[in-house]
This record gives sequence, structure tokens and C-alpha cells, in this order.
Amino acid sequence: MGDHALRSLEYAGGAYVEGTAHFLSALAFNNASQAAWFRYYKEAVVDLSEVPFGTVVAYNDLGQGNFRVDVDGGSTAVGGTSAWLRNKCPNEAVAGTGVEMDWMRFWWDVRTDDMWINGQLISNLSTKQIFDFLTYAKINHSWDRDTLWEKLGAAIIDDNSGFSYYSGAFMSIANTNGVNY
Repeated sequence: MGDHALRSLEYAGGAYVEGTAHFLSALAFNNASQAAWFRYYKEAVVDLSEVPFGTVVAYNDLGQGNFRVDVDGGSTAVGGTSAWLRNKCPNEAVAGTGVEMDWMRFWWDVRTDDMWINGQLISNLSTKQIFDFLTYAKINHSWDRDTLWEKLGAAIIDDNSGFSYYSGAFMSIANTNGVNY
């Protein structure tokens, strides 16, 4: 269930767009310096009058947590493990695919986690910096649904982007959240 949902396999471009929107929603309703929650809005997909809730595997754990998702993620996070695609559907984790929740958590970490670069602790990227980077990437490393990660990866290491300094941390966060497909 849930062909186009928080934890469904999608084209990378679709997962990126939806996950980025979820990130912005989480940012709007949370304090970026504290634990953050995202309340998933597709609970109506589960029609309890039609299907016994316990049999709806795709949303069972979300329902038990009142459809809340821990935006910071982790291996036992409410709402599901980080890097959902890699951990829950490894055979489908191929170039050009993605999961919305992975992208939401990726951007949250880019925005809220301090980063270690060359042994030095630096501040996280601001929301403006994230969108400045995305603007640069889209103009100079344009992607389609199959080349999203390839092009974002190329943009972050591009010295002209102004963000190549962050490339190691960016790539590490991408791997932690499983968006690098």
C-alpha cells in the first residue's frame, strides 16, 4: 500500500521533491535546535472499516505512533529506520530511486547537524544556504528523475558552487540517510 507515500519506492526526483517539502513542513513546525516531529498526513489511506489495521503492514507502525515521524531518524526511530530504501528494500535501491522520508531526514540533518570538516567543528547550513546550493545545482548540474543524486553530488564538489568545503559532510549525511542513489 502507499504507491506514492512517505516510505514508498519512487523515482528519485519525486522522492526528492516530496521529501524536500516534508523537510520544509518539519522546519516550519519545529525548532531546528530541538528534537523534531513530522506528522504524516496520509493516514486516511488506511480505511479501518475495509481492512483490519493490523494487516496493513505499510502503515502499522505509523498508526501506533499517531502517524508521527521522528525527523532526526536513527535505527529505531518512530516512523521508521533511517535510510529506509537501503534498509527495507535493498534489492530496489538502485540509481534513480528514492524514498521521501530519507530525503526529509537528509535535509533536516544538513540543516540542523553540526559538521566536522578537517577535524574542525563548523556550523550546519542555513535554510538559505541549502536553497542557494540547490539553485546553483539546478542551473549548473541539471538533473532528471534518473540522475538526481549524480548531479547533486557533482554540484557539491564543484568548486564554483561555493559549497565544496561541505562536500565530505554532505556525502556522509547522504549515506547515513540513504539518498545517494
